[in-house]
Amino acid sequence: MSVSVVIPAYHSRYLGQALTSVLAQTLPPSEIILVDGSPDSTLPRLSEYRERIKYYYQPPRGVAAARNFGIEKAEGKYVAFLDADDIWLPGKLAMQIAVLERNPEAGFSFSTIWNLVDSEQSRIPSEPFFPVALRKWMTENFKHEGVVSGRVYELLLEVNCIATSSLVIRRDVVEPIGLFDESLSNGEDYEFELRLARKYPAVFVVEPTSRYRVHESGLSGNWSARSDLFYGANLRVLENHYRAYPSSSVKKAMAQNCAGYALYFLSAGDRQSAASYALRSFQLSASPRALKCYVQAVMPKSYRVLSALAGTHRHSDSKSQ
Repeated sequence: MSVSVVIPAYHSRYLGQALTSVLAQTLPPSEIILVDGSPDSTLPRLSEYRERIKYYYQPPRGVAAARNFGIEKAEGKYVAFLDADDIWLPGKLAMQIAVLERNPEAGFSFSTIWNLVDSEQSRIPSEPFFPVALRKWMTENFKHEGVVSGRVYELLLEVNCIATSSLVIRRDVVEPIGLFDESLSNGEDYEFELRLARKYPAVFVVEPTSRYRVHESGLSGNWSARSDLFYGANLRVLENHYRAYPSSSVKKAMAQNCAGYALYFLSAGDRQSAASYALRSFQLSASPRALKCYVQAVMPKSYRVLSALAGTHRHSDSKSQ
């Protein structure tokens, strides 16, 4: 079965590991398309791979442009994506192509995220990622032999849970939905996946098929910046998506993201931004979470008193039972 693998690269010191993981697949791909924006650092590492890949240089224009270039060059029936820092597990292509062949109505396949960290002392979870919303979706859809099939659009609005390196699509779904949005420097994968999931059902492979590398250097500071980037990018994507496809579900997703952003700012000590995003969340879709965050941001002393009183009340109730 013809599979094109698209790998965007830009100064990645893990590229060799990524390529090795593709070449170790039990179902070999028909082509490996490497779209490189950093030849000075990339080419010296490619000597042992050069005969087995299709190499293209593209001036740096972002990962969306690199993936689009690769898609346009792809000749396979399927296109699989791998970021240059990540790796695939050996049975990834065999497993996901098989489930797509068995489910011709599905436009794409993905699996859970499995973090890859270099330190054994890492504070980053290393087990596969199964958020509550994903687990709930799994129980509500058809499950057979480690594969769950169904619509994931509402799930993706609730939680951004598709790692691009786990994504395999049918090549012919691209024309109806369009390519990656090159105007986005972050969140371009989430935006693409929302459009994909809005039009096509998916097959989800419960077993992890790829490892997502998390860089740990300066973890505390970087983790804060990562959270800021995550919420900010998701919100921009959802705002754009709402303009194109307005619905109560997208509006609720924007509200949830604003509430999460507000809690992030609250933890970072920025009460003004926390109040602003909490208020916006409440205006989009009223929720106790947003209201609680707003009160905590604008009236921290009153919030502490009320929380203490509520705690005392709960304790008294439990003693009286």
